[in-house]
Amino acid sequence: MKQIVKAIFTWEGIGEVTAKSFVSQYEKKGFVVEMYGTAHRDDLIAIGTEQKATHVLHFLDVTNVVLVSLADEFGGFTVEITTNDLQ
Repeated sequence: MKQIVKAIFTWEGIGEVTAKSFVSQYEKKGFVVEMYGTAHRDDLIAIGTEQKATHVLHFLDVTNVVLVSLADEFGGFTVEITTNDLQ
């Protein structure tokens, strides 16, 4: 069975503008995207689990993103990336 990718977008401060700019790109790829809003970095795993998401993308500013993957059978991972990595 194919897993549906569901991404939750969260942000801090000016990361909101960047998060909103990526929504259409992800939806065009067939991903389900939900805008969560402002969140604290320590709460990302809980938010993703609560929302039954495969990923949480937390936009820190115009360049930096914290990616939380909950889709991994080993419990997932968290990594810092840049918006260039999302292109």
